[in-house]
Amino acid sequence: MFRELGRHPDPAAPSFRDRATEAFVDGFRHGTCEAWIAESSAGDAIGSVAMLFLPRLPSPESAATREGYLLNVYTTSEWRGRGVAASLVHAAINRARELGMGRIRLHATAAGQRVYTRAGFLARLDEMELIIRR
Repeated sequence: MFRELGRHPDPAAPSFRDRATEAFVDGFRHGTCEAWIAESSAGDAIGSVAMLFLPRLPSPESAATREGYLLNVYTTSEWRGRGVAASLVHAAINRARELGMGRIRLHATAAGQRVYTRAGFLARLDEMELIIRR
């Protein structure tokens, strides 16, 4: 996924792989992350999605004190356009509902926007970020 996005020169590098594995294991262990993997009928992984569970303060619109952050939505190229990503996103939405979350946020690539819009996500123009490098 990161290679396709041009965001990391070598996502298979051991340091990246180790850090990502550690973060997932920590999130699973502490209940702050869940992930879903789609498989073909042959058992091959063809897509994935992860959702972080984050604390939030209640607002006038929602008393919920947790929200989801959807990330790493990915479908292998040969399976794109067949509803894999949509199914994974819906699984995450259903889980967020089960957990009583107030909302789900995400950052979308241009290629993924259609999947999210069809699932009911709305675009926002009020978000900013500050990237802090170590």
